[in-house]
Amino acid sequence: FFHSNPFFFFPDRGLLISIGNSGESEFVRTARRNLLNRRSAIRKDCASSTSGGASSLLIVLLDALMDQVFPILDIYGDALEGLSVLLSKAPSHMHVRLSHRLKARVTQIRRYMWDAKGLFMELRQDMCGCIDRKKLLSTLIDSTDQMEKEAEAYL
Repeated sequence: FFHSNPFFFFPDRGLLISIGNSGESEFVRTARRNLLNRRSAIRKDCASSTSGGASSLLIVLLDALMDQVFPILDIYGDALEGLSVLLSKAPSHMHVRLSHRLKARVTQIRRYMWDAKGLFMELRQDMCGCIDRKKLLSTLIDSTDQMEKEAEAYL
């Protein structure tokens, strides 16, 4: 997502800037809804000086990214399971090629999870002193672990 739809968040100005077609993504629409809703817990949190503020919004946005990966991984997993049934009954060259392409995509998702997990672990270390919600980051790390295991099972 980050490679094809970069975004920039400026909490002091209340700006979320997205580039390209990212305005059409569910991720950016959810972020905009939360920022525009005066009753949103995230908006209240960002306005509060005693709570996580922008760090909470960052974690929620990162969680939204992770939530978008689960259904994609499930689709690839279901397709791979269906192909394995087809291959066991009537193997064909086309099915084998498709299986290899799908496994390559699952491997890409797995690598994405490794990078995401590394980012979350760095954020949890909080070298800059700006992340107040470290427990939420631990939840994101657990989420990446779960996706890694699921991807490994499909391979």
